[in-house]
Amino acid sequence: MLENTVKMGDYLQNQLLDLKSKHGCIEQVRGTGLMLGVALNRPGADIVSQCWDKGLRINCTQTTILRIMPAMNVTKEIIDQAIAILDNVLTTIETA
Repeated sequence: MLENTVKMGDYLQNQLLDLKSKHGCIEQVRGTGLMLGVALNRPGADIVSQCWDKGLRINCTQTTILRIMPAMNVTKEIIDQAIAILDNVLTTIETA
């Protein structure tokens, strides 16, 4: 389980960093293992709401930090689905 946490944590962090390069609203990706935060330059409540509507369970702390904490047995496929949802929501919000 620990090996998967390290491996998938690195993978998730890299995917979030790719999103950072694509979306100007992401200021920073931080955290360790599978407990990651995405610092935004805007409030994140509407992003969380739209992600929930699409099946991605994340939350927002301190108004502008998206908290992402998948289970320790998460798979690459599930992370890819989560990143696709977040990417779609951020694109929708930025083009609105």
